[in-house]
Amino acid sequence: MTRKQFTFYRSFYESIQQLPTKKEKLMAYEMICKYALDGKLPEMETQKSSTLAIFSLCQPILNRARKRSKQILERSTLAQQEKEKEEEKDKDKV
Repeated sequence: MTRKQFTFYRSFYESIQQLPTKKEKLMAYEMICKYALDGKLPEMETQKSSTLAIFSLCQPILNRARKRSKQILERSTLAQQEKEKEEEKDKDKV
């Protein structure tokens, strides 16, 4: 599921700031964003262990947020369908 937004927590930022180089920081930001927005896992073989460590700390938080977002969307869709059914019933009564 592609998303338009996600919450970026201070803990993500603070963890990334501990990385030694700008290149590693950039890679960590990109991994988090690609996963949060597009659901794309990083290529484990091509990443440094330090950036993978940051990603592995963030991944469960991103997974929970994705799950919550999906549940909210499903509830909203169900509510809309119920509303439409009620409107149809009201039209049939008239």
